Amino acid sequence: MFGSAGYPGSKMAMGAYQAIINQIPKCKVFVELFAGSAAVSSKLSMSPGFIVVLNDIDYEISQSLLLSVPAGITVYNKDYRDIIKAFDVLDNVVFFADPPYEMSVRSSQRKYYRYDFETSDTLDFISSMSAVSNKVIITHYPCDLYNTSFESWRKVDYESMTRSGLRLERMYMNYEASMLQCCDYVGNDYTDRQRLLRKAIRWKRKLSMLPANEQQYIVKYMSMPSETVDDIYLTPGFYS
Repeated sequence: MFGSAGYPGSKMAMGAYQAIINQIPKCKVFVELFAGSAAVSSKLSMSPGFIVVLNDIDYEISQSLLLSVPAGITVYNKDYRDIIKAFDVLDNVVFFADPPYEMSVRSSQRKYYRYDFETSDTLDFISSMSAVSNKVIITHYPCDLYNTSFESWRKVDYESMTRSGLRLERMYMNYEASMLQCCDYVGNDYTDRQRLLRKAIRWKRKLSMLPANEQQYIVKYMSMPSETVDDIYLTPGFYS
């Protein structure tokens, strides 16, 4: 189940999970409110101190996840609003919400989920997400309701392959772009990522040709925020 591409609306489709991961900022806790197959979390690089929380109101789905996720990932079977209440009191949390899409924008007008959304549920969801104090990523097909409700939020579009063909999807985010939690998928597509990989290999090769102490010096300052390096560079007498 974990990372399965067969789940309706799964973000495992090529172009989907990469685009989403490229917008997840550095955080301590990453929460999927409507986990489904948890495709995005299954592709995130785990790091020490990074916590992943999966939630799905469907008991069967949450139990399937519980049996298939790696150790260290917590799975809940609750209403998404309860999860928000529990985790929005913490600092440095990112909530990822891939809710049931509005029926009007679906290719098929039939329901796919045991806990699907009516219009009233969508309106309640929009109200709940707008009140979150931490960072939020919402995915949905572009539509007037979402565009108006999240008018001031940052928006990024991407294309993904669905059961009915290639569709344009949109991410709605209440924060500006920043350092990523996982940079494994940086680039517009596979070809672009290969270009970046070749560049990284060239730079690593050049770095490896320097004396060890110079490598250490450069790596140290490369890992600093740019403003910190600028402050050091401009400090009178620093190089004396």
